[in-house]
Amino acid sequence: MSLKEAVLKADAWLRGLLEPEEKPEEPHYDPVHLAQVLVAFLASIGALYWLLWTLLVYQGGLYQKIGGLA
Repeated sequence: MSLKEAVLKADAWLRGLLEPEEKPEEPHYDPVHLAQVLVAFLASIGALYWLLWTLLVYQGGLYQKIGGLA
């Protein structure tokens, strides 16, 4: 094996490490989409927390709010 062949083989091996071929059967994950999902999830959890706090804690809680019905 000549030096040129060894260098080309090492170069191909290193490129394979740094730039792996994507397999078409594997799903593709877009980082921007994952960030959007994370922001939407956190916003929905925040809205749910705010609504439950408003119902259960704000101005005396649920018992005071439905006290007029009983």
